Amino acid sequence: MLFRSEVSRGAKLVYRPSLLGTARVHYAQTTNRIDHWQELAFVLPIDDGTVDWANSQQAADWQDETETTPVEPAEFANLPSTYLKAKHFATCSTGLKDYLYRTAKLTLWKAPKLKEVSAPDESEGDFRARISTGHREQRDLQVEKLRAKYSPKFAMIQEQIRKAEQRVDKEKEQATGALLSTALNVGSSILGAMLGRKMVTATNIGKAVTSARSASKALSERADVGRAIETVEALNEKLRALDAEFQAEVQKLTDSADESSIDLEEIGRAHV
Repeated sequence: MLFRSEVSRGAKLVYRPSLLGTARVHYAQTTNRIDHWQELAFVLPIDDGTVDWANSQQAADWQDETETTPVEPAEFANLPSTYLKAKHFATCSTGLKDYLYRTAKLTLWKAPKLKEVSAPDESEGDFRARISTGHREQRDLQVEKLRAKYSPKFAMIQEQIRKAEQRVDKEKEQATGALLSTALNVGSSILGAMLGRKMVTATNIGKAVTSARSASKALSERADVGRAIETVEALNEKLRALDAEFQAEVQKLTDSADESSIDLEEIGRAHV
């Protein structure tokens, strides 16, 4: 088996021996329900009889990078005599197993709060995007529940505002009537005093008292209008505060569904 090489014109090609190690690695972790197998391959140059897989390079596409016949003209470097012994390959195999047990790692991501674990070979970005989609769907359901929770509160305050505005209209109408009555009473009293022979009579005094009472009532009605308007303003402020509270809750749910805000931890354990 020869690894494919490119040779420039006039160059001398020498094939040097390398050790190809392939393994089927089992990644398992009961806690997170991980049970995944992966095919791995490593190439290790063997200039001497030393076997140290830490100096190897992973060859994911080694089958596509090999040739069955050499490029001509070419020479072959000597193969260390150690590799002429069959049992030496058993030692190489054991060394590869030990190396993989110590170093092979399947990178997985876990979102503890969402109780989600990434699939094998799923990147962090892809995992975030996937769980965010599901999380946004849950967010939408929670927003609807939140809307259902706040809806009666909004309806109650809006009904209170409607009644309060009706009260304002009624108080304004009563105040207008009271002012008109006062004006008529006062006008009648003054006119009676001016046309009568005597400035002070029982009738004029009665009319004056009535005018004073009407004026007092008019002032009271105007005060009632002011209080009714204040009630409407207070209810509108209460409605704005409730809406701000609702929007803050919605924003909190929206922020929690943002894929960049999801806390992830790296997990993985390899068994050969």
